[in-house]
Amino acid sequence: MTAFVAGCAVLAGCGTTTGTPVAATPPAEQPAAPSPPASPPGSAGSESPAATLPVPIEFSLPEGWQSVPPADVGVPEAAFVALHPASRGDGSVPTIVITGDVRDSTVDLEDIAAESVKQLETPGTEVRVESSKESGTAAIPALTQAVRISPGPRGHELLQLQTFLGMSDTTDPRRRAVLEFALTTQPEHFQELAVDFQEFVSTVRVESG
Repeated sequence: MTAFVAGCAVLAGCGTTTGTPVAATPPAEQPAAPSPPASPPGSAGSESPAATLPVPIEFSLPEGWQSVPPADVGVPEAAFVALHPASRGDGSVPTIVITGDVRDSTVDLEDIAAESVKQLETPGTEVRVESSKESGTAAIPALTQAVRISPGPRGHELLQLQTFLGMSDTTDPRRRAVLEFALTTQPEHFQELAVDFQEFVSTVRVESG
């Protein structure tokens, strides 16, 4: 496994860093699994600078995944992107994308998940939530949903697995950091790569500094 840390500068006590490989750390216990997003095309790379996140996190990528600069695959707003080159096909490469934001603490993860689905909708594309599950704790709630993206007869269907984690600001209870982890892949690779994705999410933890 390759371990990474992605940093932030939004919530109290968080300093800006970039996504840099660090020594591998043992997986931490974490709220369970995610659901499916849409896969940007791109080519594999090695290290990738990360945009800032609302909280700094550490995580490890399973074997076969390679980090790439988010701008290189058309998602410059992402904090981290990894590709699975061995599963390239139908003009797309499976991706894992990490994004994050600070939201009002009164906004439920269910509403944020619905917003994410809305963003996937384009004319002629059907987007359908196939499963949704809440997990986590009161301090760190989590929601995982699987989404099917059907772009019509001329496009290729994709599945996206999304996991949302909420983390309250210790100095301002009105704010909450929300992290989104999304796997996007072709249906034929979904079962195999969903295992990778859940393994990846299980390693995510707040970076201790």
